Amino acid sequence: MSNSVDPNYDDIEITDQELNKINLTQFVNNLFAFIAAYILANLFYQIGTILAAGPFSMNGNWTYFDLDLYPSDGHWRKKAIVVVYSAGALTCASVAIVSIFIYFNFLMQRANVFKTIVVWLFLHCINASFGSVIIGSLFNIMNITNVYKGAGHALAWGNIRGVSQFVVMCFSVLLLAACGFFSYSLFIQSALSKRQLSGGTGARLKYITFAILLPYVIGTLFLFAMRMPHNEPYDFISFPLLGTAVLAACSLYGFNSSMFIAKALPRDQNVPSFALAGFAILLVLIFRIGLSFAIPF
Repeated sequence: MSNSVDPNYDDIEITDQELNKINLTQFVNNLFAFIAAYILANLFYQIGTILAAGPFSMNGNWTYFDLDLYPSDGHWRKKAIVVVYSAGALTCASVAIVSIFIYFNFLMQRANVFKTIVVWLFLHCINASFGSVIIGSLFNIMNITNVYKGAGHALAWGNIRGVSQFVVMCFSVLLLAACGFFSYSLFIQSALSKRQLSGGTGARLKYITFAILLPYVIGTLFLFAMRMPHNEPYDFISFPLLGTAVLAACSLYGFNSSMFIAKALPRDQNVPSFALAGFAILLVLIFRIGLSFAIPF
């Protein structure tokens, strides 16, 4: 099959077998993008926290499954806790903004499968940011005092507790869903071919299943397996929270997205990107093996 097709795809016949190959390629590419973006977002969150802990001389251990901070008695001060425990969330929020800037200014009109990493990086970073507020607040509201994680923990130290913290938590859930709705257009514009979107609502439903839903489900299962046996309550809440954004994006499949389809690149590709797969596998090896042993800081 040619790698370049007439953009007037309505006049071109394509067999179901060819379309299924393209959708399967989309799934494979987006699965690797999902995994790579999760690791990148995780690294940004952890590095942001480590850099924030430095000025307060707060020590800890860095592993692939967690970032353990060991504040001494002298570190339990309002400023230190608020800054350190919110740094990861703020770092990821900044990365999410930068990723959208990069997408719209450098990638949107390019036939580059790596643009799907940028879309998933946006969602993972938004989840790491708002999810950190939600989970930390949830633990605090439920009086789970043995888990010191997330920006929600920083909110409690910043005297935002009780009803105020619950309101912030609910608002964060709404923002997470809103980002999911916004990401729908990004996924549509990241289609490998206009042919995936040219069959109306049914075609868009099949596309988002292969491009968004299945990569999220399979990728989440893989990441859970990669982190075993160190999955913690925080992780069991974090991944389903990402599902809030994913389901929000998927719920728009019936939306008339002709404005987005017009920007989808008229290009067919039925072979997965080996460069994207190699990049994701390299990140997995670095993250899982490189951080298997605790790195003190």
